[in-house]
Amino acid sequence: PSREDDLRALAQGALDRGFKRVMVVSDPSSHEGDWSAAFVTQFEGVGGKVLSYTQEKVQELDGTDSKRLAMLQKDVDWLGPDAIVLAAAPKGRLAGLLSEQQRQGRVASRPAWVWLISPAQTSEVPAQSWPQLVLETPAHGPGWAGFSKRFQQRWGYAPDLVAAAGYETAGVLALT
Repeated sequence: PSREDDLRALAQGALDRGFKRVMVVSDPSSHEGDWSAAFVTQFEGVGGKVLSYTQEKVQELDGTDSKRLAMLQKDVDWLGPDAIVLAAAPKGRLAGLLSEQQRQGRVASRPAWVWLISPAQTSEVPAQSWPQLVLETPAHGPGWAGFSKRFQQRWGYAPDLVAAAGYETAGVLALT
């Protein structure tokens, strides 16, 4: 399955939790930033609204520009999004700076965070006092439910990462 399926699930999960108005903040120096534009498309496709203080819907900020960081802080306070969608490494500079600002109460609306990271990085997300949403399990395509059920019946436990990789490999081989 494509990353698009994961982003669609994350967008729907955000809406299901009441995060209807979001700001997307991306670290252009991290590979997570590559997913932000696709998330915007998916989020708006399921009925969400992306807020922005510029013409661009994705706010690119690497955490080294203090003026842009201050501007983002004011715009989060002014626009009052339900969540900040953060396309950055959980242990990166941008995430650390935004976390520190929010923890110190510099961001008045204290929005939730939606992380645009791979499921493998979810263990790196630090606990916070505000709600956070991550995609813990990647999308596996339409045949996954049947495979998972048969695997569990046969082996007595849910498919692990190795079984999932085997399933995906078999799907790719079947397509080729």
